[in-house]
This record gives sequence, structure tokens and C-alpha cells, in this order.
Amino acid sequence: MANTIRALFFGNSYTFRNDLPEVVKQLAEAGDPELTFEYTKVVYGGRTLENHWEQFQSQNILRLPNLTQADLEQVCQDLEAGAKKAETLPEPESKDTGRYRSAVANHRDWMSQLGADAPGWDYVVLQSWRDTEGGVYSGYAIYATMFAELVRARGAKVILYNTGPIFQNAEPLIAAPDNEAALEETRFVAALGSLLAALVVPVPLAIVKCQAERPDVVLRYINDGHPNQVCGYLTACLFYAALFGQSPEGLSVDRVIDPKVVDKNKPDVGPDGDPRECVFSDGMRALLQKIAWETILDFGAMNRDA
Repeated sequence: MANTIRALFFGNSYTFRNDLPEVVKQLAEAGDPELTFEYTKVVYGGRTLENHWEQFQSQNILRLPNLTQADLEQVCQDLEAGAKKAETLPEPESKDTGRYRSAVANHRDWMSQLGADAPGWDYVVLQSWRDTEGGVYSGYAIYATMFAELVRARGAKVILYNTGPIFQNAEPLIAAPDNEAALEETRFVAALGSLLAALVVPVPLAIVKCQAERPDVVLRYINDGHPNQVCGYLTACLFYAALFGQSPEGLSVDRVIDPKVVDKNKPDVGPDGDPRECVFSDGMRALLQKIAWETILDFGAMNRDA
């Protein structure tokens, strides 16, 4: 049987949008036709690793070998209670109602995977999102460390997916990007990665590199604040470079389809009125692949110099 890599992604819309795990899979399998890349997603929109752990108990997917059906039934009851409580709250807290119910559905799915049937992974992706302020005292550092302990117990390796929501530009830049802020965040995540023996996907570093080289390229939608397909592809290329330690340059994958349907009457149209499917020119594809690889090289040099 061909070599297989299995990855588990914890995140929110920054994992769901642009079908990120699927594009990583396509790049991985394009780079090695003998490879099969399989992935599982546990995502709750607008939520952090702290929410995953404290509200939705996502860590239970890593604990399945040691849990019983009774354990998961109790969790489902607790989550249902959380959903009912959220229903009584004003927005935005009431929006957690659907997230709690999704967590119930996830736990019921996991009931068939207990004990010896528990799935295994080679990599577990821990996504940041507006939770890195405070460095080692940040929510991201605290909960990534907690997740990492379970990941190591399962014999997998952590990937720290450091998103860059405050660095993305929705319009062409007319001034230089804020390199120092991106470098400061990258240094923190690099230190956390070293502590957790983790791979790092340093999106802020790639964003400012792209902005410096091509200030005309936009990396965020105007109308909904998420990374657009360009940023999604750049991020997927970073995953490839970090995972395999080699450049994605020359890989044939050339498109990203954002799964978010904004208007059911116009299902093929994205948030800004452009197609949900973005097919990159050879030049843009090559640019993003090059920037991803250069970013990983720069990140490695930062670690060696630290």
C-alpha cells in the first residue's frame, strides 16, 4: 500500500475557508504520487483552542483510546445543556447554540471509534486565531501546550498553524507592511514550537513577504474579513514546505475553491462578487509557491540565530 500521512486539524473558519486541508492534500499528493494524505477536521467558526477545550471538549478525539461510550454520553449531555443555555443568551453568545450541537454530533460520531478502533494521526494541527497576545501567557500558548501533551501521548507531531488576521490586506498597499509586528509574533510562535517540538506554519511572515514583493496583491476579502483564495493558497503552500522540508515550486495544483456560499441564488459567487473558484495564472502560482518556500527558509534561519 502507498505511504499514507494522516492529519487532524483543530481550528475555525481559517481552517474551513478556502478548503485548506484539501488544498494541502492536493499539494502533498502532487509532490509525491505514491503518497496518500488523509485528514480530519474539528472546526467551530469564530472559536479558539481555548473554546475547543473548555466549551466543546474537542480534546476527546485524542482521548478516544481511554474513553468509554458512557464517558461520551455524559459529554453529549453536557454539550446539550450548553446549547440550551446558549439559546437564552443574546447575540453573539446565542450563536454558540449551533456550535454546541455540532460538538454533540462530533462526539456521537466518535462513539464508533473508541478503544482499539480509535483513529491515529501523524500530525495534529493547532490553529491560532486572535489568541496570541501575551506571548507565553496567551490563550494560544496555554491551550496548545495542553493539546500537545495529548498529541504526544498518541505518538503524533504538533503543527502550530499561526494565522495572520491582523496582517492581511483587503486592498493594494500604498505603504510598507508592518514587518516588526509580524516578526515579533513569529518569534513567539517559533519559541513555542521549539518548546513543543512542533512544526510551525508562520503565515504572518509569509504575508509581509508577499506584501513587500507584490503590494498590489490582496490577501483578504473586503466583505467578510476572511483570507481570500490567494492567502489560502499561500497558506497551503506553507504547510507543504513545513511538512516536507522542500519547495512547492513547480507543483501543478493551481486553484482554490472557497466552500462558503454567500448567496444561495448565486452559489458560484464569493463574498466580493468574484467566483468562489480561483484559478491562478502560472505566474501567480509560481510567486506564491516561491514566497512560501522562502518564508520557511527565513523561519529556519530565525531559529538558528535565536
